[in-house]
Amino acid sequence: MPIPIKLISLDIDGTLYEPKGSVVDLKKLAEFSLLLKKLRSKGVTTVLCTGKTPDYVEAFSEAYGFVGGKNTAHVTENGGIIFVYDSWKEHRYINLAELYASKGADIKKVGLSITKATGADLENKTSTITVIPPENAAVTDEFYSRVKSIITNLGYSVLTIEKIQALSEASKILLASPEDKIKPEVHKIGYDFFVECSALGTNITPFPICKGFGLAYVSRMHNAGLENVLSIADNSGDCTVFDLVGVPVAVANATPDTKEFVKKRGFVTKRKALDGVIDAMKLLLSANTKEKIIRKGKDVFV
Repeated sequence: MPIPIKLISLDIDGTLYEPKGSVVDLKKLAEFSLLLKKLRSKGVTTVLCTGKTPDYVEAFSEAYGFVGGKNTAHVTENGGIIFVYDSWKEHRYINLAELYASKGADIKKVGLSITKATGADLENKTSTITVIPPENAAVTDEFYSRVKSIITNLGYSVLTIEKIQALSEASKILLASPEDKIKPEVHKIGYDFFVECSALGTNITPFPICKGFGLAYVSRMHNAGLENVLSIADNSGDCTVFDLVGVPVAVANATPDTKEFVKKRGFVTKRKALDGVIDAMKLLLSANTKEKIIRKGKDVFV
């Protein structure tokens, strides 16, 4: 039986716009907003899936047109917080880190130790940490390894992107288990923190928090399976989403390792950032099932 696409998941940095300093093309933005409305009219919900804070995502949602439909929910802070946009009601933040992460995973202690040891800056987030190297230097493999070593030396077990299956397992538990069974089942997997790199820094989240886990929660809210999701993003941290969804799509400016990961089951767009997103959205409008998108995608994607 054909699998319909019910949700489209979009990263922000590097996906909906290129690196800082780039000027947003208003014509492209207008085309993108129109495509959002068309997808919404066909029953496809658009979800932001980002490392940004809920306040940032709220403003971004209003600027880019992500405010239509009932209970529109977005994944923020790399899966730590779900922001529900629902006509200015209170209690619109769902803290997944508080609900499901290990009590022993002290994110504040980890952040303080990394800052003391490296002089790095930390983005102001409530449930996750983005470590930015001193003076906004590049996130090198050496810096990434140093951050992991600091966390390990504090006595915590660290999961990296190479063992992404553990995060996929946790996300599937979230979708398949009764509410009271999710946390104990997830904790049996046995990690304290997930550490991965993004374009801006090194992201640290208490296990099982990641973008994939957050998207699984939103899918559950919408009574949709992860097979019903098309995801568009650009970085290795998004592989926690790509490993789960029905159709993974990387934009042309994605990192080389991300492109290789996506090509196993999905596509890489021929154009960068928002242009690539627009191409993928047009394809989704013309072919709204997983099977048709994969078949027709060969003409649009790499």
